[in-house]
Amino acid sequence: MSKAIIMCGGGGGVNLDVITVSDPSDVLAGKVIVDKDGNPLTGTLALSGNVSDAQVLSGQTYYNSDPKIKRTGTMPDRGAISQSLGINGVYTIPEGYHNGSGKVTQNITTMAGQTITPSASQQTVSSSGKYMTGNVVVNGDANLIANNILRGKNIFNVAGSDNVLKYLGGNTTSGTSSLSLGNGTTWYYATVNPGFTPIFALAICGSLVWRTGGNAANYESTVSGASGYYGSMSTSTWLWTSTSVRLPCASSNETCYYHIFGY
Repeated sequence: MSKAIIMCGGGGGVNLDVITVSDPSDVLAGKVIVDKDGNPLTGTLALSGNVSDAQVLSGQTYYNSDPKIKRTGTMPDRGAISQSLGINGVYTIPEGYHNGSGKVTQNITTMAGQTITPSASQQTVSSSGKYMTGNVVVNGDANLIANNILRGKNIFNVAGSDNVLKYLGGNTTSGTSSLSLGNGTTWYYATVNPGFTPIFALAICGSLVWRTGGNAANYESTVSGASGYYGSMSTSTWLWTSTSVRLPCASSNETCYYHIFGY
């Protein structure tokens, strides 16, 4: 049977059948109403939101912790942002709502790996501003050792060995000019241009066999039966330069076969 609350002061009764709330979680916490049976009903509903306006999409409304205050979000809607980066570029992602379709891309010219063989000229690998997809390999050579490089030369910081010399060999004919050795012996000579600094020579000029080395011209003569005769003469007398080497001969117009070494 329905109950009615009799209002004092001459008012009419209240029909409790119109009350539809029976769950205290439907009533704000701290508020008291009566249920259909007229019994007090204390609410337990509490708003416990902890977001801020910046966390709610701009233009959207919400209630936070106060049911009497409707709030409006301020978070910007960024939609789908598209951004292209340069090499080593940086893009700061702005705050706001992103719909998941945005992209940050990068378009860099690529360059495949390659092999470089050293040459006499400097080579440049044009890799500036490119992304390498492979290694750049500079070939080596097991023959790049000191014993394969001329004395006085340097190849890729490998200095040539003193034992590796330039060589000039051939034959020529002695002229009519002569030099006195100061011991009663006069030698004629031929002149050749080695094109390098000579340090040693060996020659057969007619009946004269001779060799040179060091700072003096040492010679061996078989002239007039004086086999095994040795002596010395300054190399400056024989004009030992890169453009002139005198080759002693026993007489003029003799064929002289020579071997010259230097650097």
